[in-house]
Amino acid sequence: MQEGVVGTSGGFEQMLESTYIATRSSFFAMVSVAEQFRNLHGGTTSASATDCGHPKLAQEPETGHEHVPQTPSNSCNRRRERFIQGVLGFSLYNPDSGRGWPVPSEYKSTVTRKTLLAEEAIAAHENALKFHEESLQDLHSNHARDIESIRASSKADYDSQVNILTSEHAENIKLLESDASEARDEIKKVATQVAFAIGLDVSVEKISEHIGDLVADQKALLVRLSLPLLVLLRLLAMRALNQSRLRLEKPATASGVVGSIDLRPTTDQRTRCRDTPRASGEDSMMNTPLALFPMATIEVDDPDWGTTPLHPNTRNVASGGDE
Repeated sequence: MQEGVVGTSGGFEQMLESTYIATRSSFFAMVSVAEQFRNLHGGTTSASATDCGHPKLAQEPETGHEHVPQTPSNSCNRRRERFIQGVLGFSLYNPDSGRGWPVPSEYKSTVTRKTLLAEEAIAAHENALKFHEESLQDLHSNHARDIESIRASSKADYDSQVNILTSEHAENIKLLESDASEARDEIKKVATQVAFAIGLDVSVEKISEHIGDLVADQKALLVRLSLPLLVLLRLLAMRALNQSRLRLEKPATASGVVGSIDLRPTTDQRTRCRDTPRASGEDSMMNTPLALFPMATIEVDDPDWGTTPLHPNTRNVASGGDE
């Protein structure tokens, strides 16, 4: 709202200033025209008549008697006609009137009438200029008062809004603090009940230590569950390597095609795989059930594998079922 009032005030001020400038220029133009009329009224008539060789016209009193018509037949009359036409805007010589140039009394009355009109116009322009100046000053003062009132009202509104927001913020802080204290009390109660149930201390150090122990146990459990699968894969790889080495040591057939590689485990390897879990006892990693790892099931195509499985998840495909 303040910006709109200021913009409207600026446009109105520009309009008044332009009007003031136009009035001022018109005023000075009328002043110059009046000065020309005064100069023309003061000495132009007598000087022109004397220079043109008409002493009677220059010395003739304002009696209104018959005057001999004069025509612009010589250069002096032509210069006088051009001068008067340039000053007044029209020529005083009228050949249709039958009198030619007017007598000094008529010329003087014409100049006096034009001078009075010019003075009246100048006075009107002066009054208009004064009115515009006063209006411009009043407009500036009114705009200053409006701007001050707008600033005061805006500041009051801003202060009231800041006070409202500050009070709301303080109330929200109080509510949050009360909620935080209630939540803290509830957590303490729950921690006390849990500590009483499991027989642990409620202190922060004890809880952190217990959490660290749980993480370490979880890592150890993952390692323990992955070791049996790794051992089984190692044994199968060793058996495949031994069979490949033995097969490569045999000579090729008559057709030049090497026979199929027998990947079945040897008797020694089968004995070690069967005896290792029993020799290790109940805490052996080989006794860990692989049922926790569904993807750890291994298929063995070996009819001589035996009836004792290496692991519960080991399936003998040749026998047609789980071993």
